[in-house]
Amino acid sequence: MTEPEPSVPRPDRLRRAGWVGGSVLVAAFLSWAVVDGGQRVSDYSWRLTAGWFALGLVLIVAAYVSTGLGYHGLVARLQPPGPPVLPTLSVWGRSLLGRYVPGNVLMVLGRLELGRNIGISRRVSLAASVYEQVYGLAMAALWGVAYLAVGFGGGHGRAVWVAALLPALIVVLHPRIFGPMSTWALRRARKSPLETFLSGRQVAAFTAWYALTASLMALGIWSVV
Repeated sequence: MTEPEPSVPRPDRLRRAGWVGGSVLVAAFLSWAVVDGGQRVSDYSWRLTAGWFALGLVLIVAAYVSTGLGYHGLVARLQPPGPPVLPTLSVWGRSLLGRYVPGNVLMVLGRLELGRNIGISRRVSLAASVYEQVYGLAMAALWGVAYLAVGFGGGHGRAVWVAALLPALIVVLHPRIFGPMSTWALRRARKSPLETFLSGRQVAAFTAWYALTASLMALGIWSVV
């Protein structure tokens, strides 16, 4: 008689079901984005200029690579000496697929689980994602305000002033603020607090780095359009 196959532990079954469900959600929303975007693109009369299009693609790829390297830098400083670069970029890149699902929750959960496979603790993945999201939002707002300030977009009013305040979010990343906030949140979640935070100089250095990535992305999109 053949021995029965060992049953899969319940946590593994739940994790597998989570991956399958997440993959289905990503595929569904990605398909919707492609179909909806295709319909919107077809509403315009496009004239492709190969040189500008190629330049835009190069700049956009460079923006994504630099953003991924920024994420690796955050992880390496929060959990020194940090994992290897390429596996971290792989985790970061694959997690971006979850961004097509509204809310960005699936993207962050993907990083938490994928990061564990290369030795990144969940709380470090979460903290690095928070740093990244704040930097991204602040730099996007800064570029938007600069765009309006030089007379483009015809934007005036309260929305501009609200956007002008968003770059100030970077102040929250200072260790004297981010440290107590993250410790409180992790303890509420019954998790051990972070052992390392970005210093004030590191916060400033990453601000410059993410300003560069935002500049590359903005110029890349401008070149394509």
